[in-house]
Amino acid sequence: MAARLVLTLTLAALAGLACTDRPEPSTGAEPPATQASSAAEPTARPASSTEPKAAKPADPPAAEPRAADEPPPAPPGFMPAPPAFDGLPLTARLPADASGLVALASPADLARRIGLDGLMAALGPEAEQLRAELKGRLGHDLFDVAGWRAAGLDPDGPAGVAVLRLEPALVAFAVTVKDAAALRSTVIARAAALGVELAPSQAGELHFLYGARLTFAIGPREAWLVLGDRLEPGETLHHARALAQRPPSTLVARQGVAPVLVRLNYGRDVAAIVNLPAIIDAALRARLGPARQTRIERQLRGAEALGETAEAEALRARLDKARAEDFKRGAGTLAAGMVVRSYLSAFGGLALGVNIDEAAVQLRFAHHLDRASPVGRIFASRTGPLALRAAFARAPAGLAELNVDPVALYDLVRAVATALGGGRELGEANAVLRAATGHDLAAVAGLLAGDVGAAAEIDPARLDGVQRPDELLSRVRFAGHLGLQDPAGAIALLDRITAIAERGLVAIEGPADGPRRWRLGLNPALTLWIAVADHQLFLSLDEATSTRLAAQAGGQSAGFVADLQPPVQAMLDGRDGGWSGWLDIGALGPLMMDAHPAVLREAPDGDGPASKLMARIAALDRQIADHRRAHRETAITRGRAMLGRLGRAATSVRPVSGGLDGRLGLYVGAKSVPDAVAAVAGEVREADARFEKLWTETLDPLYEKRRALQAELQALEQEGARP
Repeated sequence: MAARLVLTLTLAALAGLACTDRPEPSTGAEPPATQASSAAEPTARPASSTEPKAAKPADPPAAEPRAADEPPPAPPGFMPAPPAFDGLPLTARLPADASGLVALASPADLARRIGLDGLMAALGPEAEQLRAELKGRLGHDLFDVAGWRAAGLDPDGPAGVAVLRLEPALVAFAVTVKDAAALRSTVIARAAALGVELAPSQAGELHFLYGARLTFAIGPREAWLVLGDRLEPGETLHHARALAQRPPSTLVARQGVAPVLVRLNYGRDVAAIVNLPAIIDAALRARLGPARQTRIERQLRGAEALGETAEAEALRARLDKARAEDFKRGAGTLAAGMVVRSYLSAFGGLALGVNIDEAAVQLRFAHHLDRASPVGRIFASRTGPLALRAAFARAPAGLAELNVDPVALYDLVRAVATALGGGRELGEANAVLRAATGHDLAAVAGLLAGDVGAAAEIDPARLDGVQRPDELLSRVRFAGHLGLQDPAGAIALLDRITAIAERGLVAIEGPADGPRRWRLGLNPALTLWIAVADHQLFLSLDEATSTRLAAQAGGQSAGFVADLQPPVQAMLDGRDGGWSGWLDIGALGPLMMDAHPAVLREAPDGDGPASKLMARIAALDRQIADHRRAHRETAITRGRAMLGRLGRAATSVRPVSGGLDGRLGLYVGAKSVPDAVAAVAGEVREADARFEKLWTETLDPLYEKRRALQAELQALEQEGARP
């Protein structure tokens, strides 16, 4: 999957090449000799044929030379870090405002771990078509490690992609170089084959090949490609050169990013950095700043530089209108945006690492969050028992348990609502609630302890004959809970709500001094049961589960985790004091059900030509509906099988002093990850093939007949309407 992603991105890069028909206009950074050489030979050629080896005055300082067998320098200041970052040139060179980075420790090893060969075989002709298309564009088969080496790349070395800027988009792809001369020849040859002009430049050991929308930088051990959208002349070359140097302020040393890299020494196969502050800033600038104005100004500069007079004139007319619209919009949202920015400033960087083992895919993350901020105070650690465990004799289909601080959550909602102009509406809602129940939202928050949970058990036998979503929900054993700080206050609130509810809608059961239960009839097929016991409020959709919860509150079924894999058990044991959950993906299959067949109108009685045509159209409609219904039933059967191949997923999130640490695992059980990937891909391919066959061989001819009959009927009706 990751290897296919890399290949697809490479294809996108070459698609950008194909759209380029001229080199970028000079920005003055290129020395006169290079400009003259570029003008004399517009097509790509090796830079070393005419340019001197030494760095020229107008070029950036040359990169420090390294021996051929010397590894790239380790990024400073944050080791240990996810192993996938080791040796990737972009890791330590990204500027502090870059949006993020995804790194593969070894594309070849990752392809083996996910079973790329089995995936390609399962996808069949579609995969071979993609393979042939890429080989035609790149000149080498990059689905084979031999193709990587023939192109001058090292499939065993790290590779990655970095987002330098979100708007306008600017990305950089990085690879490990096996043979720099071979890679330069590959790029030049493919550009020539596509009719693309690339101009050369050189700085020390780095060779640059640049066009209007992209730049290749190729060194002895590393290479990167910079490309983007709506770029100014020379912009990709500028950024490609900048990546050759370590900037004064780097992403990996940024406050809020460096700490999470230290916490996350994980990620043997894949690792990522997400610079949330930079992404939030970019989103707010697009929302609050002169977004359209800035975009059109960039387009205008590009059109003027390329001499596109007509387009430039049209852009100038659009620019005046955009300035007025941006000013009007910005004036109304600036204050609210500044408040939102102050709350979002609590979020720092996010680092992720992925390991792919024989039968599991496991991800860990570390997120920097100011725990003293209004946002950070929401996250609380679990202190009480895991309240839902007593309701199930075995592990249910899914479970989630978490802790929040309800008072901090309400305070945040109130502050944001007030800042965004919703304070009046919130005040009115509080007034209505207080008049009806004696409690406002703040008082309700004070009743809660903050622990929240939900679980569901899906028994396929109980789902036989289900045809409606509400009926489906009633046959799923669902349980939920809210921890209570003040059980007596919660009971009083529920009694008060019951007293003002419509007669017969709510029934109260249980003695005043024992577990209290409320039965709420939502519709004839669905009942919600509410019970309060042992500082917990329980919700369920069936009486038996409600009874067990109320009777065994605070306990735990011995068999609850007995049938789970040890890693899942570890995430659910509650010792980390955080959030946890799990999902049996295969158990979701029975929830997939066929929709009701369409109600088809019958043709009117009669023996006239119009009635006969309408009868034939109605017969075709029934035939089409039968085929589509049969296809849905087959698709549901295969979809259930596909879900069953994905195993179980578990997650655990732990609040720490610096933010949040978490784990997520997908465990495929007795199968291996490559087997599961190939099986799911095979199911998807088979489903696509069946759907295509249904339309081309059956439905298209039927619809064509129906259109012909409809046209005949319309002509008949028009003829009858003539005087």
